[in-house]
Amino acid sequence: MCRLDGRIDSLGMYVLLSDYNFDEETRCKKHRKIKIEQGNDLSYNEFLNIYMSNNEPVLIDGLTENWKVRREWVNISNDNVNENSAIIEKPDLLKISHLFGEDVVPVHIQKGISFSQQFSSSTRTNRKVEMTVSEYAKWWYNNNADERNLENSNDIDILYLKDWKFVSNHAKYNLYHCPIYFKDDLLNETFDDAYRFCYIGPRGSCTFLHSDVFSSYSWSANICGLKRWYLIPPEFTFLVRDVFGQNLAPHLFHNFGLEYNTLFPGLSLVQHYAIHVLQKSHQTIFVPSEWHHTVENLQDTLSVNHNWINSTNVAWAWSKLYDQFQNTLMLNDDYQTSLSNNKQFHHQMEIFEHDLFLFWLMVSKNLKQDIKFFDKPNATRIRDISLQYNNVLSLLPILEGIESIINKNNEIYFRLDTTKLISYEISNLLIQSRKCLIKTNDDSGI
Repeated sequence: MCRLDGRIDSLGMYVLLSDYNFDEETRCKKHRKIKIEQGNDLSYNEFLNIYMSNNEPVLIDGLTENWKVRREWVNISNDNVNENSAIIEKPDLLKISHLFGEDVVPVHIQKGISFSQQFSSSTRTNRKVEMTVSEYAKWWYNNNADERNLENSNDIDILYLKDWKFVSNHAKYNLYHCPIYFKDDLLNETFDDAYRFCYIGPRGSCTFLHSDVFSSYSWSANICGLKRWYLIPPEFTFLVRDVFGQNLAPHLFHNFGLEYNTLFPGLSLVQHYAIHVLQKSHQTIFVPSEWHHTVENLQDTLSVNHNWINSTNVAWAWSKLYDQFQNTLMLNDDYQTSLSNNKQFHHQMEIFEHDLFLFWLMVSKNLKQDIKFFDKPNATRIRDISLQYNNVLSLLPILEGIESIINKNNEIYFRLDTTKLISYEISNLLIQSRKCLIKTNDDSGI
C-alpha cells in the first residue's frame, strides 16, 4: 500500500485551490451519506464484507437495548414544559457517583461551547486534569446546562469526562456486552481492555479533529443524548492539513479569519466531502481506520467507546506506524553526522520505539496463540482452521516489517532495551509462523 504523507498534495492545494470550482451538481454528487443498519438484520459476515473490508462507516440501530448501562446509568423523565410531552434521557451522575464516586478519571477542560474558540496554537487540544467521579458529578450539577444560555457562553469552562477505563477496573460489573461485530479485537486482548472507554459530556462539549490511535477501528454507542459527527474519507485527509502538510486543522470550520484560511486552504473544499452524521440515542457508529473526524455533543450525552484492531485493518495500523518512523528520519538532513546533537530526533525515535514495542506485543501475542492452535490435533481444530490461517497470513508481513526495521537500524538509532528484546525473539517467531502456514497448506490444501 502506497500512502502519501500529504505534503505535496497540501502544497498543491495551497497554490491551485482556485481551480477547484465545482458546480452545484458536482458538489451534491460528492456528498456521501452514512447507511443505517438494524442490528437484528445485520449479520457478522455482512458487516465484515460491506463495511470493515471496504473501510466504510455505518450506523447500527438496536445494539444497546438490553445493556445494564442503559438501565442503571440513565435518568429518564418527562418534558412537562412543552405541550407535546417528550421523554428526556440524561446521564444519571447521582447514581454513577454513588456507585463509582472514588474512581479517578481523565477530564478535559474546554473553553467555550463546541468549536466556538478562536483559532490559535492553543486550541488544538484542551487542558486535561484528573478528578474523581464524585468531583465531576458535583461540577455537573452545579453547572447545569439547562439553567443557562450556552449559545452566548464562549468563556465558560466545559468539563468532558473522556477515556474512563471502566471495564478494565470493573470487569465483573458487566456494564454492557460487546456486539459480535466488534469482538475480534487484537488490541484489547493484548492490553487488558485498555482501549475500552466510557464518555460523559454535557451539551456543548466536543472533540477536535483527529483519527484514532494506531489507525484502529472505533465504535461508539450512544447510550443517551445526541452527537454530531463530521467524518473525512481517508483520501481527503490532505485537505485538513496545513500548507506544509504537517499539522491538522482543529476542526472543519473555515470562518476564523484570513490567517486561519491561509494556513488551512483546503477547509472550504473539504466541506463537500465530509459526511455529516447525527447519532441518536441507542445508535452505534462504526468509524473505520484513518477516517479523521470531529464529534460534538448536542445534548447531555453518555457513550461507550472502543478502539480495536483485527486482521482486516492491521495493515492500516502498521502502515501508520511505518510512516511515523519515516517521518522521524526526515527530521535529520544528515543523520549520520548530526544524530548525536539532534534532541528532537532522539525524542521522536523514543516515541516510535515505545509504539513499536506495543505493536510487537500485540502481533507476537496473537501469533503465539495461533501457533498453539495449529499444534492441536486436526480433529479439534478443523472447523476454525481457515480463520486462524488468515490471521497468521495477515500478521506475518507485519512481523517481517518489524524485523526489517530493527535489523537495518538497531545499532544506529534505537536505544531502548525493549527494542533489543524484540530482536532476540523475532527470528524464532517468524520461523514458527512460516512453518504453520506451510504445514496447513500441506494438510488441508488452503
